[in-house]
Amino acid sequence: MNITENERKLLQGARSSDFGDAYLDEYPWVFDVIDRSGLESKVARGVLSSLVKKDLIEIESSEEPSLRFTELGKRMCDEHKIERTR
Repeated sequence: MNITENERKLLQGARSSDFGDAYLDEYPWVFDVIDRSGLESKVARGVLSSLVKKDLIEIESSEEPSLRFTELGKRMCDEHKIERTR
């Protein structure tokens, strides 16, 4: 499966959050994932939607939404060599 550069940035942000690594099922907060991605908030929301539609992530609804990788999302991180940077 192909991923866009912006999808890659968000997946990287989910691996590198101060609040956990989505690859390790640590449920980082969406606001921090967006911040780590370097994407503008409006753009990032569209990219998050795309990642959900591709079944690469799931968003956990709460007061502070968090996300996690699906098994397919974890395989995409492995395939595209997206690793934790912190």
